[in-house]
Amino acid sequence: MAKQKIFGALILAASLCTALTSCKNAKDPVNEEAKRGAELTKKNEQYEGAKPEKPKEPEINYLSRDVDTNRKEGLEALKEHNLDKAEKCYIAALQQIDPYPHQEARKAQITHDLGAVYEEKEMYAEAIPLMNRSQKLFIRAYGRESPLVALTLSDLGRIMVKQKRFEEAVFVYKTAADLMEINARKSPAKFKDSYKDICTEYLKCLRVGNRGLKIPAAEARLKAAEKL
Repeated sequence: MAKQKIFGALILAASLCTALTSCKNAKDPVNEEAKRGAELTKKNEQYEGAKPEKPKEPEINYLSRDVDTNRKEGLEALKEHNLDKAEKCYIAALQQIDPYPHQEARKAQITHDLGAVYEEKEMYAEAIPLMNRSQKLFIRAYGRESPLVALTLSDLGRIMVKQKRFEEAVFVYKTAADLMEINARKSPAKFKDSYKDICTEYLKCLRVGNRGLKIPAAEARLKAAEKL
């Protein structure tokens, strides 16, 4: 009898222990619902706070298109500051037109615009040889006194200033001013403002580069340009 009572007590204790453990491990439905709600709220906040991904541009085979399409889209991309696309368009356009003779004018403009892309990207080491090549192509296409030669040289001088190559920039700006002066005297209405702009940049370059001896002559030249 005693043994039966002990076994009965042990069985009862085991049953109680199992029941208590089950109660302890049982999930409170109210708490579980609250947890699920908190998790959903957190996910919603993360979703709402996430920035939408930019749609990827479709891959384009630029070489499969004609030169003028690449030039046009390159210019539009440059204006919109979509520099990677502009670079791809102009590189393709150059590859397409380079093999053909008697295309100096188009080659010059594309080369110049690709140089402008690299200037915007602050890739000055890549931009300078392109501007150099561009002004040589413009000379072959239109002659040394073409305003396009002067404007391209002015762009080249600006990039050199950004590289702190003041000695070279002074020479380039001086050459650009000399060439644009010829055009401004022939046709003040068309080229006076461009001539003034180049004279202004030339003067700035002299001041930044500490070329004090040349500054008075450059100042006088700018004043004369304003009176054309």
